[in-house]
Amino acid sequence: LYYFFVICAIFIFQTRPKQKIGDTEYTIKNDMGIFNVFASSYSQLIITNKNGEKSIIYDVNSTQLSNMIVASIGILVFICLVVSVVIKQFIKLKRGV
Repeated sequence: LYYFFVICAIFIFQTRPKQKIGDTEYTIKNDMGIFNVFASSYSQLIITNKNGEKSIIYDVNSTQLSNMIVASIGILVFICLVVSVVIKQFIKLKRGV
């Protein structure tokens, strides 16, 4: 039931990062530094009670960050491979081989 609530809250907050229900404020956010630009979803669900105390109840930041780094490295390697093949083809064409 806990995970159901967390997943529902994330879907509800996709368009509104802050939602207040009663005395409790729910906030979703990313905390991945420069990779926030490429993030496809939020990685943290934070509850702020009426006293202003914050608690993180759902955090997949490290998992999402590591997946983003691996994907970025894969894309970078692919781009380098394509550029190197294109450059080799231009060199071959210029030499007339």
